[in-house]
Amino acid sequence: MEKIKKGFSVPDNIETRITSEGIISHGINGLNLKEAARERYFYIIGGTPDNLPEGFDLFDGKLSYGKLNTKNQVILPKFEQMAKVESQYTDEDDLYLNKITYEFFKNVFEDIKLSMAFNKGDMAIFSSALQIHKAAEAPEEIYEKYRLKTSEMIQEAFTLEVMDPSTNIKDDIKNFHEYLDVITRLIRSKKIPKDVLFSEYVLNPENLITNSGLMFEVDNNGVEYDENEKKWMTFFTTSTYSQVIARFLMKGLRYDRNVPWRFVLDMNHKNFKNLAGGKEAFFEENFDVVEGSLVEMELFYDSVHMAYQSLLEEYPVYTKTKQSFWCNNPGFNSKKSVSKMYVRRPFDYVNLRDLLDDKFNITLKKYAIMLNSLFNGDKNKKFILFLKDLARQLKKDLDKETLISYTFDKIKNFK
Repeated sequence: MEKIKKGFSVPDNIETRITSEGIISHGINGLNLKEAARERYFYIIGGTPDNLPEGFDLFDGKLSYGKLNTKNQVILPKFEQMAKVESQYTDEDDLYLNKITYEFFKNVFEDIKLSMAFNKGDMAIFSSALQIHKAAEAPEEIYEKYRLKTSEMIQEAFTLEVMDPSTNIKDDIKNFHEYLDVITRLIRSKKIPKDVLFSEYVLNPENLITNSGLMFEVDNNGVEYDENEKKWMTFFTTSTYSQVIARFLMKGLRYDRNVPWRFVLDMNHKNFKNLAGGKEAFFEENFDVVEGSLVEMELFYDSVHMAYQSLLEEYPVYTKTKQSFWCNNPGFNSKKSVSKMYVRRPFDYVNLRDLLDDKFNITLKKYAIMLNSLFNGDKNKKFILFLKDLARQLKKDLDKETLISYTFDKIKNFK
């Protein structure tokens, strides 16, 4: 066990928390910052028993395991490389795992079933560890959650910066193209953050880490994610749990020390190396790069379109005030203005596809302007030169995916 780090005060009841196997952490939501930091530190140095194999610390990697490849690019599983968890292993609907992860899990199941064949009573102790409660969602579910979150973010910015009569931007938007121009303006003025990009959403904790397909969660036995002491008493100090993690570890699945009911594909295990080869090849075969992809750009425009549809439903008309003028009346002058109400023009999904397909060059240039604002701020001399370069690239016979990837990489890596 490591020594207590300088700078952390020793709690009064420390003698009751140190055991021969480790330190019992009392970390839980609701602690102040100093207490939370101290309890987190105690959990790191002794929160799991010394006699257990080392578990993954996914917090150490900022919960990005399976969200970044070996090139540090944001990724999402290829659906064709996922397997749906069968009903005998779960009571949940539509859970998915990477095929290798799922194969390793089933190997554990068959191994336990074989070893317990002549002692059926012992099989019960593994039952909670052999039922998957959480795994990856289908990609379309992830897409839809992103669309909803991003469209709400856009609507909120529009309400605050445009609908409010005290702001500089007036709501005289009559169609989707003008709405898109205003959203671009809000991005350039930093009223809409980089979180609107799908790759940023994938990295966000709102996109569950289990969506990588490289891990799953079994029954938590009523223990919450923040209840460190209960993790110790319910999982780490029970002989049953020791047997469970040993079985999974032998097959290539390592437990998460912060979430002991979560098991993760171990890419350093010999079984993984024998089956998948190297990590880089594994990521290329099983994951798509989403940052700078056609999917990311189209999902962004989908979200803007969804936000515009909400505007049409809630505020189908807008008021436009013409320039005021002086009216000369006998004995006095008065200043008048004329206001008129207009109906916003509809813009359906067919129109959106036309914008993304037939008018791709214009759409990409506008997207590039927004990307530059999100990554580099509005003023960037290199971006002017890039727009000229992009115009040359658009004249070449390049596919959309290549053009978008080129645009994203160039703008993100301006120096």
